[in-house]
Amino acid sequence: LRTDAWSLSMMSHDFRFAWRSLSRRPAFAFVAILILGLGIGGNATIFSWVESIILQPLPGVDSSRLFAMHGRTAARDDLSFSYPNFTDLRAARPDGIEDLVAFRGLAMNLRADGEPRRVWGQMVTPNFFDVLRVRPLLGRGFVEADGAVRDREPVAVLTFEGWQRIFAGDPAVVGRAITLNGRTFTVVGVAPEGFRGTMIGMTLDIFVPITMQRAFMSGDRLPERGGSFLQVYGRLADGSTLARAQASLDVAAARLAQDHPVNEGRGITIEPVWRDGAAGVLLPVMATLMAVVGVVLLIA
Repeated sequence: LRTDAWSLSMMSHDFRFAWRSLSRRPAFAFVAILILGLGIGGNATIFSWVESIILQPLPGVDSSRLFAMHGRTAARDDLSFSYPNFTDLRAARPDGIEDLVAFRGLAMNLRADGEPRRVWGQMVTPNFFDVLRVRPLLGRGFVEADGAVRDREPVAVLTFEGWQRIFAGDPAVVGRAITLNGRTFTVVGVAPEGFRGTMIGMTLDIFVPITMQRAFMSGDRLPERGGSFLQVYGRLADGSTLARAQASLDVAAARLAQDHPVNEGRGITIEPVWRDGAAGVLLPVMATLMAVVGVVLLIA
C-alpha cells in the first residue's frame, strides 16, 4: 500500500510539473502536441489499413491456413479456373490439402419488398462455409445437395450486413422468399457478424450456390472446361505447408493437361490469401506508406 501511494504521489507530482512547464510556453506546447498527434494519428490510420487489407484480409475467417490458387501459363500466372477443372482437382484430393472451394463475385438485382435494389453477392460451391470455418448465425449454410444438380436449388445465405440493411435484422428472414435476377430464391441462413465474404476489400450481401450460375451469368458455363471464371481458395491440411501443397498440385495440373488438351501448358500457382487480389497489388503501396508515417513519427 505504501509503494502504491508513493507511486501515485510521484505520478501526481510529475503531472503537475508537466502542466506548469507547458503553461509557461503555451505556443510551444500546442505545436508539440499537434506534431505528436499527427505522427501518432498517421501511424494508427495506416496501420489499420495494413491490418484490414494485409494482416486480416478476410474478416471473420481464420485465414492462417488458407491459400489462393491461380492458373499459370508461360504468359500469365493469375488465371481463373473452370468448374470442371475445379471439380477434378478437388476429387483428386491433392496431398497436404484439406479441401478446395470455388467462388465468383458479381452484382445481382434483389427484390424483397418494394423496389429492386442492386447488391453484391457470390456464387459459391456448397463447401464454402465449411472450408472457411464459418458457422451461420441463423439457419444453415449450404450442403452438398445444394450443388448436386445444376439450376435446381434456388437457396441463398445472407451476410449479417445484408440482413441488417435489407431486412432490418428480421429474425424471421430464414425461409423467406426473395427474387434475385427475376428468379425466386429461399433464404436458408444468415452468416455471422463480421464475415463479409472472400472478395478482399468488399462487403457482400448474399451468397448463392454455384450451380445456379445461369440465373446470374449468360450461358451455361459449368460444363465448359475451357471457360475459366472461378476463383479458388484452399485450406492446408494440419501439418502441411505451401511447398507441399504446391508440389501435389503440380502433379494434379500435369494430369489435367494430359487428360484434357485444353489444359496443355497450364500449371497452378498458390500463395497466401493476403497476397491475392487487391491485397497483393496494394502491398508495395502500404509498405511505402507505413515507412513514410514511421519516419514522420520519428521526426515528431
